[in-house]
Amino acid sequence: MTRKSLLHKAGLSAMLSLLIASCAKDEMLNGRQIGEGIIGFDITALDAAGNASQTRTATDDDTPVMLLAKNGADTLYLHPSVEQNLHAPAGKRATTKGTPVTTDNFSEQCKDFGVTAYTQNDHKLYIADEKIDRNTNNIWTSSGDTRYWPSEETVLDFYAYAPYTYKGETVFTDKSAITCKGNTIRFSYTVPTGKDENDQPADAMMQPDIMFSYTACSQATTEPEGTVSLTFSHALAGVKFVANDISGGTINTITLKNLYGQGACVYTASTSAGGNEGTEKPKGTFIWTPKGTQKNFTQTFNVSVNEGTADDQQPITEKNPETTFMMIPQSLQNAEVEINITTTAGETHTLVGSLAQTNGGQWEAGKIYTYSISTESINWEYTIEVTPSIELPLGTITGNYTVESYRIRKGDSSIKEAVEWSAVPIRAMETDSYTGTTTNYLSNISQLVTEFTVNGGTNHANYEESYPIVLTNTPMQTSYKGDETLKKAPAKGSPESPYDLSTKGGSISMTTANCYIVNAPGTYQLPLVYGNAIKDGGTNEEAYNNAAFVNHLGQQITSPYIKENSGCTPHDCALVWSDGFYMFKDVHLSEDEGYLVFTLDCQFMQQANAIVAVRDDDGNIMWSWHIWVTEHEDIYGTYEIDDWDNASTKYHLMKYNLGWVDGKKVYYNERNVTYLFTQKGSGKTAEMKVIQKGATFNYKDAGSTYYQWGRKDPIVALRNRDQIGGADYRLHETSEEKYQYKYEIKQVPISESIKNPNILYTRENSWGTTWMSSGYSERLWDNTAGNNIKVDETETNVGTETETVKTIYDPSPRGFKIPFAKVFAVFVNGEKGSPSGSTLGSLNGIQKAAPDDYIYQVYSSRDRKGTLIELISTGQRLERHNDALGEMGGLWAMWGVYFWSSNTLNDKTGYSLVIRNDPEGKGTDKVFTYGFQGSIPMARPVRSMKEE
Repeated sequence: MTRKSLLHKAGLSAMLSLLIASCAKDEMLNGRQIGEGIIGFDITALDAAGNASQTRTATDDDTPVMLLAKNGADTLYLHPSVEQNLHAPAGKRATTKGTPVTTDNFSEQCKDFGVTAYTQNDHKLYIADEKIDRNTNNIWTSSGDTRYWPSEETVLDFYAYAPYTYKGETVFTDKSAITCKGNTIRFSYTVPTGKDENDQPADAMMQPDIMFSYTACSQATTEPEGTVSLTFSHALAGVKFVANDISGGTINTITLKNLYGQGACVYTASTSAGGNEGTEKPKGTFIWTPKGTQKNFTQTFNVSVNEGTADDQQPITEKNPETTFMMIPQSLQNAEVEINITTTAGETHTLVGSLAQTNGGQWEAGKIYTYSISTESINWEYTIEVTPSIELPLGTITGNYTVESYRIRKGDSSIKEAVEWSAVPIRAMETDSYTGTTTNYLSNISQLVTEFTVNGGTNHANYEESYPIVLTNTPMQTSYKGDETLKKAPAKGSPESPYDLSTKGGSISMTTANCYIVNAPGTYQLPLVYGNAIKDGGTNEEAYNNAAFVNHLGQQITSPYIKENSGCTPHDCALVWSDGFYMFKDVHLSEDEGYLVFTLDCQFMQQANAIVAVRDDDGNIMWSWHIWVTEHEDIYGTYEIDDWDNASTKYHLMKYNLGWVDGKKVYYNERNVTYLFTQKGSGKTAEMKVIQKGATFNYKDAGSTYYQWGRKDPIVALRNRDQIGGADYRLHETSEEKYQYKYEIKQVPISESIKNPNILYTRENSWGTTWMSSGYSERLWDNTAGNNIKVDETETNVGTETETVKTIYDPSPRGFKIPFAKVFAVFVNGEKGSPSGSTLGSLNGIQKAAPDDYIYQVYSSRDRKGTLIELISTGQRLERHNDALGEMGGLWAMWGVYFWSSNTLNDKTGYSLVIRNDPEGKGTDKVFTYGFQGSIPMARPVRSMKEE
């Protein structure tokens, strides 16, 4: 028979040469010589990386990967490792069906394989999916006819796959599922499933380790002559399991869930030369495209395991290597593993976890993935508890939470260990208080949270630890255009060079005050000087040269500078309160201890009032200053007013009440952040919700701060005219909770009031008491010698003074002071009495009609002449409870304009201007006088006059 007749059936057996390192080739061929023209085969099982070595490759990171449980199932822990699909474990040569195929065990595992060949020059079919198997003489034979080389020079493309059949079934039943051309094999494959002889799930046992090979050669290029070297590469990913740190019992079943069981693949082999002994083995790649729907694959194991530790490793798959899952390479994004185990105590647990966290999130062809199972979640009783919720009030950005995490060994409660945990945000929302819309910050949570501990429990001596959480300030929006003006104003000063409020940034000689006006963001400083004790760069002794003027220790003030007085060493500085939330930042003591420094944040600039203070080593406030933030350009402007008795004498009254703020709405957003804490070793979780409160402030009515007679510090302004209760006031941010506005029913020395500028000192219901237990002087707001000029006991005369001396307690800003009573006389046509009833005097002006009937317009000269000045009623804060008047600390007489004067009758009563005409249904008072005798503890507005 000639070589040309090789396409005819000759009835001869095909000779296939399987070369194994330990066997000679002629022995394998049973004495037959390849040179006779018969096509023979030399076979190597190769991994996807092109390796044929018997040694195990480097593993992936062996760190345990925690797989979170779903639907209440226990948590499974897997320690993943990877090896190339080359061989069975060292020392355990596999001989069982279904074991991953290697060069060593090819003949045992693959009883047959398929070969197709084409002539390379014209791609004509030469061998059509020929089944190759071994005969009883241990020689590979063709199920068809003997195949010969067409000629010594003709190059054939050989395509092979193994096995041809598995468990009696043809692996590729549909031959059209495989197409071959060039160096590429395209095929489709479905992972088989089935049951064992006991009708139990046995999917892994039905799954062969399929391999593919391509080579191109002629008889002349083969060595030995006529021997085709087929190098098989593994197309699937193997999945195996072992056990460590496990609860003793039985591994019942293992299920791989949500995986593709169908796919199309393109295998591309290298076209590099060689392929025989002594030459480089060709390499190939598999590109898989999963098809169909995801499904589950279950294998029954019934493998017994002993109670083990992390140092032990017990076989599961290797008890029967045929139970290795052989899966389509794919992404593990939705994949899970579920293991059913029955412990020696008879408890059955289903442990579930996500595979997506392992092995880079995917399986690759030619690799075996071994998962070491840890069942810590059922070896121990785990506990994790966290602070369930934290609520941060508006103005607060810092909170604390506690995490308690430990485990107790089942059966021996004396063994207790702290357990590590981790935390991740699962919700981070901000709700716009103005629009109601929400924004999700989960992907950039650092914009909301600046400090949070994401891992803990590493201190194994503590089962319970506390941690801080710090959030950013919640955004502010405002309806008042003047606030936008403040935000956009050019900043003044800097942290390195603060703007000095006492010198207008160095433009004038130092003049200090208890009130400083600010109209732009920036960094500011004010000297630690008692109130108005320095004027035009020099000591202003007349402001304090009186025993009535004491510091926070009750000592007479002898020097303008706080730290020069005995026992007055500054320790730090702080914000007491501000009704402009988040505006004040970094309030601190200067390095030389001579200044209080603060920064105003442009993002939160708005009309507002605040108190800042310097404190001693004991935390006591030594002195405090009012910061009045306003954009009004004419804030230092004045109205010229005639003296009632002598029109040639002029007074100049500030255009605004001290601490004036206009009506508006202010919006602060609310934040909701939720953290999920996960305990290592159990996967148990706990949630903590953090709410940073937002708010909407409807400050629809204009108003100003209030003052008790003789005190230098303001009391917070009204919120709305129709909200006047004791708890109704502009809410404010404080550096410490104790600095919130409040009232106390007590009399205190002046030194005590200095230490507590936020407290309104009230009295019992009886009339005729004072807020001062000691230290009263008629000079508190006017240090003129013999200044106690007052209405006499018959209430017929008012003082006639035209000059006063601004004191160290005067609350006015630079260049202004508290007016004496007569300054207001022209507004009320000279009326100086204090009413014994509800009607007195007349108005030199107009009261607007409802609903603006709380607004009065008064003339600056007699007989309804001169400038018309608008005065808005803001009432007064009650120093006592009175059923007819209202709540203690609340507002009263909201249709009345009240301005304190510097004059007093005695230590219980001071004089003030009153312009009040109650509308019908709102009261019965109709009083117009500048000699109104008011209770000193009452908190009233101040309208300062210019120092002439």
